[in-house]
Amino acid sequence: MLNNISFRIKLLIIILTMVIIPVTLVVSVLYRRLVYEITSQISNVVANSLNFTSEYIESSLNSVRRISALLLSEESVETAAYSLSTMTDEEIIDTNMSIRKHFYDYIQQIRISYSTFGFDSFYIYLPNQNLLFDSKTTYYEGVDPINVDFVGHNPGENVWFTTRAVDYYTINGIENRYGYDRLLTFTDEIRDANKRTILFLATNVRVDFLSEYYNRVQRGIPGDFMIIDDRGNIIASSSSLGMPENGDNARLINNIKNSQRLSGNFEIKTGGENYFTVFSHSVNSGWNYVVLIPAVEIFGQIYNIQKFFVFLIIFITVLIVPICFVITRTLYKPLEKLVQVMQNVKNGNLKTPITDVRRDEYQKVYEGFNLMLGELKQLIEDLSNEKSLTKQAEINLIQAQINPHFLYNTLDSIYSIAIIHKVDEISNMASALSKFFRVSLSGGKTDISLKGALEIVRSYLTIQNIRFSDKIQYDISIPEKYMGLIVPKLLLQPIVENSIYHGLEKKKGKGRLSISCSETEETLFIHIDDDGAGIPPEQLIVLERSILSGEDDEHFALKTLNKQIMLKYGKNHGISLNSQYGKGTRVTISLPHPGINPSPGLDSADQGTYPEAG
Repeated sequence: MLNNISFRIKLLIIILTMVIIPVTLVVSVLYRRLVYEITSQISNVVANSLNFTSEYIESSLNSVRRISALLLSEESVETAAYSLSTMTDEEIIDTNMSIRKHFYDYIQQIRISYSTFGFDSFYIYLPNQNLLFDSKTTYYEGVDPINVDFVGHNPGENVWFTTRAVDYYTINGIENRYGYDRLLTFTDEIRDANKRTILFLATNVRVDFLSEYYNRVQRGIPGDFMIIDDRGNIIASSSSLGMPENGDNARLINNIKNSQRLSGNFEIKTGGENYFTVFSHSVNSGWNYVVLIPAVEIFGQIYNIQKFFVFLIIFITVLIVPICFVITRTLYKPLEKLVQVMQNVKNGNLKTPITDVRRDEYQKVYEGFNLMLGELKQLIEDLSNEKSLTKQAEINLIQAQINPHFLYNTLDSIYSIAIIHKVDEISNMASALSKFFRVSLSGGKTDISLKGALEIVRSYLTIQNIRFSDKIQYDISIPEKYMGLIVPKLLLQPIVENSIYHGLEKKKGKGRLSISCSETEETLFIHIDDDGAGIPPEQLIVLERSILSGEDDEHFALKTLNKQIMLKYGKNHGISLNSQYGKGTRVTISLPHPGINPSPGLDSADQGTYPEAG
């Protein structure tokens, strides 16, 4: 799918992705960190309040329990406990008065020591007499122990538990439609010599005082305070919330135990609502001090922060989009310029180089493209010139081939007449000229074997020697392995002709011309040497420039041959001159070595290979 999208859109998408994803990740990390800090701070504050509350409550309860234990050592209390016979009304009244006095003394002692502590009452129950004394009201006779909650617990254990307050309804087992007061109770006892309990002492504290005390010390964080033991029994609660079902109590205790910590926090769902729960476990009492904070109270603020972060991401995205658009436009504009020029080239307009000047990497791309464009133009011009040369050669060939049989027959006739009349110069010249034309014309072919090109040179030299009375001595030293190589037909003859007319002809006496070769791994060199007049240095410079540039009309044969070689074999090949004035001249033709394989995609003629002559 991305292949069908423009590069500019891809670049915009990439930049937006590189910006938005890190911003989103950073904002997400910040949000999570903020949530963690808020919940940790709330948890720490609530946990400190719970720790302070638990320390105070348990310290106060232990002190009250120690004071109340002294009540059992009072003489009147012990006398009443050990009384085996049924008391008379007067004895009951006297005992009640004595015990109530002790009740009053100890209650005052407790209230003086703990003025803010929620002490409620003392209960003394005598099972032998079925009497129960209440420090707040009076005494009750004929009490059924089944109706007294604290009698069912094991006295003396270091355990506080909840009970119903003793009153007319509970003593008589009557249902009170207004409900019962709940107390936090600790029991102690006196046993006789037979280990039978003869007196129960219940020390009672108001349950609501526990939560009231927490509310006084907590630091303004909303929530419901609870004290719950390890069995899931609620000891105290600041509201009617509690835990709606026993299963919720069990889950709450399990979460506390599974945390394996004395304090911490977690989330729990009860009654269809989510609560952020902070707890502190007391090792001494085994109680769990818990605060249930409605999740909406805490996470409501966090939700607002979350909305802010979402708005921040959207705002940054909206702000980044135009910036990214400007950046992509800046980055894409040079590429767009390149694509536009390439489209012009595709349409045939090669005269639109990129003229923009930049200081970045695009400048190198532009320079490379302009260089490639220049080379392309030069290649097209070279191909056009090659076509022109080929066309001209074809015209010349057509003109040269006008009735070639007539020419051959005429030369053969001259040769025969010269033989009859025994004129050797004429017969030799006619024979050489006939061979020269036969090989030169060669059925219209432009390329022949190197052996054929040398035959043209031999025929030409034969004719010239007849003309100049054997003034020219020549030597051809080309290895036989190169004789079958295909080369341009007039590769050697124009150079030999120039050597004679501009070198050897001007020399006094006989002259020498040699054709040899040398080679490297990549190049085959054919050397044409003469010991003629040579070329003056200033004329040599002009000649070399003329051959390479091809601008003037002089030296047409050498220029044409050099251009033909360069077009056919590449610009690294061609003709080079080396001359010493008065001593002679060497013309060197460089061709690709026949052992080099052609490059893929090009034919053998373009690569300068030499198929065997057939």
